[in-house]
Amino acid sequence: MGAGHFGDGRAGSFGHHVTALELLRSDGARLECRPGVLNTDWFRATVGGLGLTGLIVWVEIQLARISQPFMWVVHRRFSHLDGYWDLDAELGARHSHGVAWVDCLKGGRGIYSAADFVGAGPTPPPKRSSRRRMPVDPPFSLINGLSLRAFNFAYFHKRLPADDVRPALPYFYPLDGVLNWNRIYGRRGFFQYQCVLPPAAMREASSALFARIARHGLGSFLAVFKTFGTHAPAGMRPCSASQD
Repeated sequence: MGAGHFGDGRAGSFGHHVTALELLRSDGARLECRPGVLNTDWFRATVGGLGLTGLIVWVEIQLARISQPFMWVVHRRFSHLDGYWDLDAELGARHSHGVAWVDCLKGGRGIYSAADFVGAGPTPPPKRSSRRRMPVDPPFSLINGLSLRAFNFAYFHKRLPADDVRPALPYFYPLDGVLNWNRIYGRRGFFQYQCVLPPAAMREASSALFARIARHGLGSFLAVFKTFGTHAPAGMRPCSASQD
């Protein structure tokens, strides 16, 4: 979970779209890495290694060819985490991109959003931008237990937009609807926490994670929950303990 957004579903994770990179090692060696072609193990270790294999000098990314920057977007509300898994099984299998906002203080209730880029055709009429701006740096964070619960309640119960064609950027970057949004945390800033759970443990572990967050009252006003789809991992799998 974190303040990042949106993507995955059938499209996979970011690592599935990296086609090459150059790695600068601590001994000065440079390794060009391409999955399945050149230094494959180094590539997979780097994608899944949290920066522990060296400095990435450059990276080559395969972008998706689109006809126009608009997406068909659907939103569905769910009242608990089990509802997320049901929606992900239904919508995640049909759409290229899927993600959920979750209220991690209320058992994982949230709003699932799925989308696909539209094909060629008439350009939809532009929609009026509703972006606002955080104009000042407050001396303290405006995110506290009271404001967090109020925001999450309002966001969960807001009227969901109808399934419709919408600009792509607001779907992928919803926080940019408020310019300088980071200022609401005050001058000390904020910590962002992200984790990835293996498929075999994701349901049980995510429930335990949300329970712990709620117990300590440390939820976020934008917690993101998503599934990386059924692709084989782009990064190296963790090694299991050997048995003698």
